[in-house]
Amino acid sequence: MGLGVALTGFLTGFAKQATAEIETRNKELRDSIDRQIEEHKKKVELSIEEKKKLRKDMRERHGDLAGIFDTLGKEFSYGQMAYVISSDERAAQFKNLTKQFDLNSVDGRQEIINRVQLGKNSPKFDSLEDAIELTTQVEKVAEPVVVSTRTAFGLPSNIQSRRLKAAKEAAPQLFEQPKDSVRLRGSIMPKFDPKTAKINDKTIRDNIINRVEKNTGLTELKSEKGIYIKTDSISGTASLMDGQGVVSEPEVIEKYQKATKESVSNFLTKGIKGDTITNDIVFGINSALAVVGLDPIPINPQVTTMDKAEALKAIQSTKIKEVDPTIKKSKDFQGSVADRDKTSALNRDKPKKEQVTLLLQQIMQAPKNSEEQYRLMERLRGLGFNSSKEAIKFLEQ
Repeated sequence: MGLGVALTGFLTGFAKQATAEIETRNKELRDSIDRQIEEHKKKVELSIEEKKKLRKDMRERHGDLAGIFDTLGKEFSYGQMAYVISSDERAAQFKNLTKQFDLNSVDGRQEIINRVQLGKNSPKFDSLEDAIELTTQVEKVAEPVVVSTRTAFGLPSNIQSRRLKAAKEAAPQLFEQPKDSVRLRGSIMPKFDPKTAKINDKTIRDNIINRVEKNTGLTELKSEKGIYIKTDSISGTASLMDGQGVVSEPEVIEKYQKATKESVSNFLTKGIKGDTITNDIVFGINSALAVVGLDPIPINPQVTTMDKAEALKAIQSTKIKEVDPTIKKSKDFQGSVADRDKTSALNRDKPKKEQVTLLLQQIMQAPKNSEEQYRLMERLRGLGFNSSKEAIKFLEQ
C-alpha cells in the first residue's frame, strides 16, 4: 500500500471521527438549551396559573363582601377592597371588624373605613378589576441563555441562539415582559377591647404584648371579667374591699396604651440591635399598637427598612386616649371576696377535683372560641392549669 493510499485512509478516518465529535457536541448544545427552554416554559405557565387562581379567589371573596363594600360607599377605596380580598385571613379579619361597628350609622361606617389602612404612597386604582390585575401580575422568570457559541474543536456554532429564537417565535407569550406588579401593604385594625388586650400571638406582637402585661400595673380579677385593680408596685397587691383599687374602662384603655408605648420603646431600644429595622418588624409593632387602639407607625412601601430613630420618634408622638373623669367605674365591686366566692358555682368549699371536673364539663359544652369558653378557660388557669390536657392529667392521678 502506497503512502498516498495510507494518507487518504488516515484523513478519511479522522474526518469520520471529527464528524462524530461535532455531532455529539452539537447534540449537547441542543439538549442544554432545550432543557432551559422547557424549564422556563414550566415556570411561566405555573406562575400564570397561580395568578389566575389568585384573581379567581379575589373575585370570589369580593362576591361575598360586595354588599358590605357597597354599604361603605365610595370612601372605601379600590385599594382597600383589594387589600381585604387578597387573602382568606384578611377577608375574615374584615368581616369581624364590620361586626364591631354599626354599618347603618355614618360613624360606624367611617370607623370601619379608617381601620383598613394601606401603606404610605399606596397607588390609586381606576377600578377594583384594575386593582386585582395589577396586584396579581406574573413575576419575571429568568429567560434561557446561550451558554456556548462554539462546538467541537472550537468551531463557531449558532445552534443555541437559533433554537432560542425559534422558541420565542413559537410561543411569544412565554417571553413577554410582564407589567410591574403592585404590592399592597397595610393592616386591619380591630376595635379595642380590654378583654382582648391579652391576645396571644407570635413573633413581634407577642413579644410586645408580653411586655405590656408587665407594664400596665393592672390585675384582672379571675372571678370577674372586665374588673381590673391597680397593683401596688411595692407589695404587688391591692385591697378588694368596698371597691378600692377598681379602675374604670377608660382608665384601663389609657393604662394599656401608655404601657404599649413604653413597651414598644423598650423593645426598639433594648430588643433590636443596629440603627435600622425591617418593615416586617414595623408591621409586628403596628399589630401590637392596633390591639390597644393606637395609631400605626407610617410605612414607606417603596423601601424595606426604616431608621430605628424614626420609629421611636413616631411612637413618642403617638397620642393616647385621655381618661374621661365623668365616666364611672365599669362595675361596682360589692362585698368581700369570701361573700363573692359563696355565690360562685365553683366555690372554695368544693374539692379541687370536683371543681376541675365541673369546669371541664362546662368548657366542653360552651360554644367553641366563645366568650363563655374564654372565661371558663381563665378560671381553669386560675386553678393552676394552662390547658384542658393538664387538667385531665390531674384528674387521672
